[in-house]
Amino acid sequence: MTRILAALLLIVSAFALASAQDPEPPVRLPIGGGRSYLPFEMVQQDGKQAWKVVGRGNVKVEDLVGGLSTALGKRISFTSATVSQTRHTVAYTTPEGGVVIPNAELLDFSNQLLASASLAVVGASRGNGTLVTFNEAGGHALLVGAAELGAIPATEWISVVHTSTFANSAALRDTLTRQVSVAQDYDRILITGPAEHVRKSLRLLAEFDQPRSDRLAETVRAYTVPAGLQAPAVSNVLAQLFESGTTEIKDMDGKYRVTERSKPRVSIAAHGTAKVIVRASVQDHALVAAALDAMK
Repeated sequence: MTRILAALLLIVSAFALASAQDPEPPVRLPIGGGRSYLPFEMVQQDGKQAWKVVGRGNVKVEDLVGGLSTALGKRISFTSATVSQTRHTVAYTTPEGGVVIPNAELLDFSNQLLASASLAVVGASRGNGTLVTFNEAGGHALLVGAAELGAIPATEWISVVHTSTFANSAALRDTLTRQVSVAQDYDRILITGPAEHVRKSLRLLAEFDQPRSDRLAETVRAYTVPAGLQAPAVSNVLAQLFESGTTEIKDMDGKYRVTERSKPRVSIAAHGTAKVIVRASVQDHALVAAALDAMK
């Protein structure tokens, strides 16, 4: 019996010595590795990940951004202002039969959902992206030239400098959404916002840049005054025929003053005693000729 106990003690001692010599490996805690739980079906289209979205529901901001990062294969970081909003949800609605969002349209689709929370992923069309608030987006926007606009996704935030001859940014501001801002320095206008909104603003500026229609077709012609009349007198008559009324209202310490002025619609000058020089539109030149005929 004594021998058996001694053998057992010897075996236990051997195990204890072996344990002391071979310590357990350190526990390695997982770093990252989180998964995005998207309520969308992941499908393959043209060798790239696409999303099949069916019906309606809600998705967490962090899951939507994480899923977008995986699908695009790009890193998307957060600003200090957006970290606190990652657990918020945004809503989506699609036909009951579902739609497939191609990989090339995932950024626009995600940004359209994020817009309801005043958030946007900026920069992902050119490289790694950043989730920002609308208030921060202007500082992260890509600076692009007009020639590059066509290739930029609709919801990517960009800044474009436009040189304008006639336009005033104040007129443009009346047409803007809260996602677009403009700043003007003399004849240069800086437009910042999602690419599709910037493209719309540039189209409007192109219209504003056109000379006014009443100036566009203006020409200068010389007319011989009817026999027996003097050019200065004819000029006065024509100026009265083409008057344009203007009204000016001024607030003077709570009292309003209305001033009406008459301004000739065409520019007329006497040249000597026998001719008048007229600058006018094609339509008004026809009326000037008719008026001179009537004076004969």
